[in-house]
Amino acid sequence: MARRTHTAAKLMKTDPWFPLVQALEVFDDTTQTSAPAGILQEREIVPRKPVQGVENARDGLAVVLDTHGRVDIEEIARLLGVDRDTTIAELGPAVFRVPGTDDDWVTRAEYLSGNVRVKLDAAREAALAE
Repeated sequence: MARRTHTAAKLMKTDPWFPLVQALEVFDDTTQTSAPAGILQEREIVPRKPVQGVENARDGLAVVLDTHGRVDIEEIARLLGVDRDTTIAELGPAVFRVPGTDDDWVTRAEYLSGNVRVKLDAAREAALAE
């Protein structure tokens, strides 16, 4: 038994988009039949389920950054099931409180990037004000 390829299909194999077109159907070599691919028949990408809890503060930070796009200490504490101070202690140097603000937290990468000289001056002013 040999698989026969139509002339049009042979010509399409030189097209760089051919694998994408070919992925739209599932061909069964045994029965020599084809069926539409799953993406054409049903939903393939399902919505993510929200995370209800985490085991450590670093995982909580990753979840909160993914869902909120910013550091939210209260939300990390809720995911951990502990109080705010315990969460801050467990995060350690992974987050920094922005000097001169009441409760604005950023990740280490964000705090140590950008115009660090301006940030250093703000930190010095905040330390003198305390």
